[in-house]
Amino acid sequence: MGKGRDSNFYLHGLFGGFSEYRYGRKRPRKKTVKRLLNADRQKYVVSRLAETLNDFRLTKFEHEAACRHGLRAALCLQGHSWSQADHEAALLVNEALKSIGAVRPSFDEGQIYYTVGRDYCARCFAPMEGAIGRFCSPECARAVLLEIGQAHEVQTARIVRGAAHFIYRHSKEKRICEECGRGFYPNGCKPQRFCSRKCGSSVLRKVTEAICEGCGKEFLQPKPGQRCCSQRCAGIVVAKQRAKKVAGSIGVCVECGSEFQARSEKSTAYCSGNCHSRACKRRTRAKKKALANPNIIRLPLPDPRPLTPELVDGLLAA
Repeated sequence: MGKGRDSNFYLHGLFGGFSEYRYGRKRPRKKTVKRLLNADRQKYVVSRLAETLNDFRLTKFEHEAACRHGLRAALCLQGHSWSQADHEAALLVNEALKSIGAVRPSFDEGQIYYTVGRDYCARCFAPMEGAIGRFCSPECARAVLLEIGQAHEVQTARIVRGAAHFIYRHSKEKRICEECGRGFYPNGCKPQRFCSRKCGSSVLRKVTEAICEGCGKEFLQPKPGQRCCSQRCAGIVVAKQRAKKVAGSIGVCVECGSEFQARSEKSTAYCSGNCHSRACKRRTRAKKKALANPNIIRLPLPDPRPLTPELVDGLLAA
């Protein structure tokens, strides 16, 4: 442990100092193990190991343990420590396996349930008739979690995740599928209506006949609740609905003062297009006349300074 600013007391916490604030904590570097063999020797050993590993009957990993053991023993006899020899042997064997194209199987591929079909339970191998998932009951799923789910290396395995999800689904209330009538357990908290995607897609594919509200013709209704056969008919229906809102309402024209019956929501101010154009022209002429009047005082832009009597007098004088 260092002294002064190099001590653990000053390097962490409140008394870290500017160096820790500016550059962060000093983390120890990872130690790199020095290779025991040079590059040429490594290539030679890897080539000889590849020849030995490639001479297999069932799998390319058949002679992996023997090669690693023999290489480690040879390095130990040369005076190297056991840990250094084992590390070097593991690196060389992995390079040889990579050179012959050996792909190490995952944890799931190495288990017995990997070869069992989805029609059988992944633990007791009992046939499952119409069941959803890899287990026949929550008891089998809990047993899998207790047997192989405790190890830290296999917590992300597919079978462990499937067992946890199976238990979560069976903790919810059982529902009835609206399509096939079979009971199922929902996946999440949202209201699930169907037991599978197949049942859900079959409902969406069902097409019913309906009468268009726009043209009155029969059409195939791809979505439940569709009222029109096309966008054109939908526009006609919307226009009719808007006309019904203002139908029978009597307005007074702003320009001529005559009463008229409004035809839409936008035509409630003027009785015709002529009155609307005359009003627009009159407003334009009044605006031009006001701008051309020399008696109108045009004030400059607002001054950010506080308004004082002297500032007001200066603006009026300008």
